[in-house]
Parts: sequence; C-alpha cells; structure tokens
Amino acid sequence: MDLMVGMAVGLFLCAVAGTLMLSQWREHRHLLAETLLQQELRNAIALMRHEVHRSGADPAAHELMPERGRLPSRPAEAPRLQLLRGGAPIPDESAGDGLRLVYVRAEAGEARRRIERGFRLQGTQLQYLLEHSWQPWSDSNTVRFIRMEVRLAGSEGSLPDACPCAGSPREVRSCDTRLQAQTLHVLLVGQSRLDPHTVRSISSSIHVRNQRLEWTAASC
Repeated sequence: MDLMVGMAVGLFLCAVAGTLMLSQWREHRHLLAETLLQQELRNAIALMRHEVHRSGADPAAHELMPERGRLPSRPAEAPRLQLLRGGAPIPDESAGDGLRLVYVRAEAGEARRRIERGFRLQGTQLQYLLEHSWQPWSDSNTVRFIRMEVRLAGSEGSLPDACPCAGSPREVRSCDTRLQAQTLHVLLVGQSRLDPHTVRSISSSIHVRNQRLEWTAASC
C-alpha cells in the first residue's frame, strides 16, 4: 500500500514538473518568435529610411538653383520616389505595396553612377532592389510579411527668400517660389514562422529629400 502511494505521489510530481517545463518551453518559444519578428520589422524600416533619405541625391544639386542676380528660370526636376503596386508605378495619391527610388553617386576619381533601389512585397516575402535585380531581403524561415503599405503625403509652402533683379540690384521682387515637401508613410505587418499566432506591425514616417520646386519667373 505504501509503495502504491509513493508511486502515485512520484507520478504526480513528474506530471507537475513536465507541465512546468512545457509551459516554460512554450513561453520561451513565443518570446523568441516575437523578438525575431520585431527585429526583422525594425531592420526593414531602418533600411527603408536609409535608402529613402538618399532618394534624389545628386552631387550637382546646386545646379538646380539659379545664381543670385539672374532672372529665375524653372530648374530641372530632381529624380523622385515612385510608388508601386504589383510592381507597376502608381500615382502619388494612391497607396502602394512597394517603392522605387533613384540617386546619383559620384566618388573621387570615378564617373557619376545612377543608383536604383526599391522595396516591394512579393507574396509573403519582402524584396529589395539591388543592382537592377529584386533580391529576397528577409529570411522566409523567420517571418512572413503579410502586409506592406506605403503612402506619400505632401505639403506646400513658400520660400521666404526674394531674388534681386539682374538689371537693378537694389530692386527686390518676389520670385514666387514654392516648395512641395513629401513624407513617406510606411506600414509593415509580419507574422512569425515559429509561432503563427505572433503577429506584429510597425509604422514609420520618413521625410523625402529633394522635393519638387515650383519656380515662377518674375520680370523686373
């Protein structure tokens, strides 16, 4: 009788210990899945922010503005960021699932290079445009990207500077120059491969450089 009671107590303790170990293992797996998922989402946003900040960059950007004292003329437009949906360009007012951008790189002793970069959601995989080829950016064994949304929000303001007329330096006349600024709003939603119940999202607003400049020439 005592032996049966001892066996029952031992089995009970083994069951309790097994339940605790299983609970801790599940909690550890959930924590690992959430950590890896959030890390992938943050890294994706950080890379997008880095590339978007370089969008439209050009070492010869000063040539877009006329010299002071000359009649203003419409400057050449810098390359702009392009939204995509299903891989095709869409208007800035629409919401897309990808983007492409261009910037110019010119290093000492080297010719000017036109660099293209981009991001898009292909199925459940986030892809990165690198050297004219779309490459998988994320580890498909870690995360499934279930949603990517990009939107451009614009604002417009007048530049406070005035331009002196070429023939009369003392006369100052407004050039009616307006700067159209843009902000890229990005939303990423991911699901962990380790734990399908773990779904997280991250959003960010990224200021776009080299905005469109509307220049209306004013005669003196």
